[in-house]
Amino acid sequence: MALDRATLADRLRDARKNGGINQEQAAEYLGIPRTAMVQIEQGSRSVSSLELVRLAQLYRVDLVELLEDQPVEADSPLQLLFRIAPGLEQDPETKSCVTRCLELCEIGVELEQSIHVQSNPLAPSYQLLPPQDRKEAMRQGFDVAETERRRLGLGTARITDMADLISEQGIWATGAQLPDGIAGFCIKHPKVGISIIVNYSHPKGRKRFSYAHEYAHALMDGDSAVNVTDRDNATDLVETRANCFAAAFLAPEAGIWEVLSDIQKGQPSRVTFSVFSEVTKTATEAELRRSARSQAITYQDVAIVAHHFLVSYQSAAYRLRSIGAISAAELEPLLEKEPAGSKYLQLLGIDAVNKREDPSDRELNGMVLYLASTAYRGGEISSGRFAEIMETAGLSADNRREVLDLTAGLMVF
Repeated sequence: MALDRATLADRLRDARKNGGINQEQAAEYLGIPRTAMVQIEQGSRSVSSLELVRLAQLYRVDLVELLEDQPVEADSPLQLLFRIAPGLEQDPETKSCVTRCLELCEIGVELEQSIHVQSNPLAPSYQLLPPQDRKEAMRQGFDVAETERRRLGLGTARITDMADLISEQGIWATGAQLPDGIAGFCIKHPKVGISIIVNYSHPKGRKRFSYAHEYAHALMDGDSAVNVTDRDNATDLVETRANCFAAAFLAPEAGIWEVLSDIQKGQPSRVTFSVFSEVTKTATEAELRRSARSQAITYQDVAIVAHHFLVSYQSAAYRLRSIGAISAAELEPLLEKEPAGSKYLQLLGIDAVNKREDPSDRELNGMVLYLASTAYRGGEISSGRFAEIMETAGLSADNRREVLDLTAGLMVF
């Protein structure tokens, strides 16, 4: 029998009280008003899957136990993922790689619970109505990107590492071998928390965009347990919204104008200077005229914007169009100059976004191994279990023995 809303409300209220957390703290953690938290615990407001995951982490309870009467929760993360994207199962290598990544995420969640680690504060859940048309989807994406940059205190600065930023929000983030048509996916499940996995075979600029895109799904699509980004759903409104978020989050409008100003582009062709004299009580004016051609944005300028924000040439060109820095008529010729723009950056030795990096999920390995080492030192897991986790993370037998010896030397009995 499915768990009814009133029973779930009672369990959530009891779990909060047992954890010594008040309603205001829980509401702030979810990014919702306290009144909404009251409604959740009264059973008069539904709870999204993302909110349930976050509350379970905050209260340090097992979400499966909270929802033990709800049959849908019996599905594993892999079952949910393969149901949405069955193509991931077809290639044995891909299936093995994805399975391993999610297994590491699951181990990480278990370790956090075993050593009672308070994970990083989770990113908020933006409560948005489903977009009704393309224009609304774009507006929502741009608005949330601006709000999220402000929340994180990013200003107009470029984001050096998207995977690191996502991890700091309490979300697992890594790369895996995926079919070329799949850019990445975001999954929310009690066993793996919130996990973002992108296609690590794509160039750096595209991977950064994919991380930002899947981060948008984590922020704005709390009711969806799985979001897979592929060619088949590229025109969906929620995908459009996530694309707009990613574009604006990686390359903020104000930041682009700053870059254009630094290279003296995108400025008016005529500028009037006025100076008021306190002595004569009169004003003096002078007009500066720039050559109209000097203000035209070239493919080199697009390339510089792309390099500054570590995005692709195409993404930079479309972003310039979206903020009104170039016209629709100027966009197409600039897009045709993409090879020249990439060559320009290569000649300057600064073409980072088109490079294909070493396919590695070392960031996820590092986080999980650190947790495992801490749990082993604290006596929460055995040396055998620690060795199993290291093997899952890809360490050789010799390295596993060496790490065990080094960690054992730090243990206090």
